[in-house]
Amino acid sequence: MSIRNLSAIGIALCLLLSSVKTTKAQNNASQTSPVGASVCRVIVEQELAKEQRLYRSVILGHSKAEKAPIGEVRYDKEGNAWIKTEKEKWKTVVKGYENTTWSDTQMDRMDEQMPEKPKERKGILETKRMLTSDLVPYLTQSFRALQCRIDLICRTAELSIDVKGKEKKKITVSAPGCMEEERDSFPACQLVAGGNTQPEGLDTLSYCRNIGRDMLSREEDLLRLLVEYDAAYRSLMQFAGNFDLFLGSFEWSIGNLLRQTAGVLGTLQRIPCFIASCDPQPSSSSAHSGP
Repeated sequence: MSIRNLSAIGIALCLLLSSVKTTKAQNNASQTSPVGASVCRVIVEQELAKEQRLYRSVILGHSKAEKAPIGEVRYDKEGNAWIKTEKEKWKTVVKGYENTTWSDTQMDRMDEQMPEKPKERKGILETKRMLTSDLVPYLTQSFRALQCRIDLICRTAELSIDVKGKEKKKITVSAPGCMEEERDSFPACQLVAGGNTQPEGLDTLSYCRNIGRDMLSREEDLLRLLVEYDAAYRSLMQFAGNFDLFLGSFEWSIGNLLRQTAGVLGTLQRIPCFIASCDPQPSSSSAHSGP
C-alpha cells in the first residue's frame, strides 16, 4: 500500500472521529435544559404554583389519596398533574405516562405535599372546638409565609440571571422581613451564561413580581371568603347546639307540667260540691213550655 493511500485513510479516520465528537457534543447540548426568558417564565410559574398548593394545604388540609374524592387533582414531585378517575386509580396526560396508572399508595409516595412517610395534614380551618377569631392569627401568619416564599422565588430568579455556567448552584436568597434561605438556582433563568441580554432578565423579574402580586391578591380575597364562611358555619353549629339543649330542657318542662296537670284533674272529683254550682240546669223544654 502506497504512502498516498495511507495518508488518505488517516485523513478519513480523523474526519470520522471529529464528526463523532461533534455529534456527541450536540447530543449533550440538546440534553441540557434550555435557557431563555420564556423558559424562565415557565419555571417561575411552576414554582409559584407549587407554593400556592402548599399554602392551601396548610389552610384547608391535605388527606391521603384513599380519602380523595373522584375527580380530585394532585401533583407529583416533578409537578405533573394526576387525576383520580376511580377508586385506587390515578391517571395523567403527561407525555410518557399516558398508559400509566397509579394506586393510592403510589400517589401518596409521589405526592409533592407528602413527606417521606406519607401522613395526613390537618388544615387550620379543620381545627375543632375553637372560634374563628382564635384561628385568625394562624391564618394571617400562613398568608405572610406565602408572601415571603413568593418574594424568595422572585429573588432566586433574579440572582440566577448572573450565575455562571449552565448547572444549578446553591445561592442564598433573602427578602425584607423574611428569613434567609439557601436555594438552588434556576438553570433556565441563568440568562447571562446562556448568552442572553440583561434586559431579558429584568423582564423576567418584573413578570415574576407581577404574577406573584396578582396571586397574593387572589389568595387574600379567597382567605377572606373562607374566614367569613367558617365564622358563619361555626356560629350556626353553636346556635344549633345551644338551641338543641334549650329544646331538650323545654321538652322536659312541658312533660313534667302536663303530668302535674293530669294529676290535678284526677283529684277534681274529690272537691266538695256547693249548692250554687251543683244544681242541675233546667232543661230547654221546660224553660220554653207555657203554663
